[in-house]
Amino acid sequence: MPARSLSARSIIASALLGTHPPRMQGRLLVALTSCFGIAEGTTRVALSRMVQRGELTRGEGSYGLHGHLLIRQQHQDDARDQLVVPWDGMWEQAIFVGVANPTRRQDRRRELRSLKLGELREGVWMRPGNLDRERRSKLANHTVQDLQWWRALPDGGGDDLAARLWNLPGWSSDAKKLADALGDMAPTLAGGNQALLIRGFELSASVLRHLVADPELPAELRPPDWPSAALRDAYDGFDVAYRALLYHFFDQHR
Repeated sequence: MPARSLSARSIIASALLGTHPPRMQGRLLVALTSCFGIAEGTTRVALSRMVQRGELTRGEGSYGLHGHLLIRQQHQDDARDQLVVPWDGMWEQAIFVGVANPTRRQDRRRELRSLKLGELREGVWMRPGNLDRERRSKLANHTVQDLQWWRALPDGGGDDLAARLWNLPGWSSDAKKLADALGDMAPTLAGGNQALLIRGFELSASVLRHLVADPELPAELRPPDWPSAALRDAYDGFDVAYRALLYHFFDQHR
């Protein structure tokens, strides 16, 4: 739920992650962060540091996503679209091989999570094979020396694996709370004020993070009353109203 305070970097990243194409004028990013009580100098420093770290590119007064943040936007978009295929009962399995460097190992763990795999034990990651295989190949093509990929059929079909790989009750509970919050806020956004702009921004960021964490299970493995579709539907409706409010704010600062 949206209860944490946001840094200048978090606001910049969230704003660009939700923008297509992911590029925005610096003065608009400054105006947005100022709504959260962040000084222009602090925002300018954050922008410079993000450029230095390879998270943003800069050109003609605007900033665009780059590097791992650009990849993150693709995963976020995939999560919203929920690109799944019919499940044949097989599971995807990725096993670490020769990943001794701790930093590279952590990078691989983060990438596997973004591809909706869960860690069964150290170095062994799995998920049902119901995702668009192009999503997996994006990672497999450039980590061939780090991972071995397998297709596996667990004894008994693996009905208990999903509960071991993910905290399904926790994800479901938070998803229902977020869907309720979206439903409560959406009707208030028309002609909303700055307070609603801030609350909506925080809520939108929270929902997108939660959708990225959705394991996107096939119907055969979902717990009863699984709220994934309801959360996506609620967010789609909310996003239309919130984008109108956000763009109106930007128009005032161009």
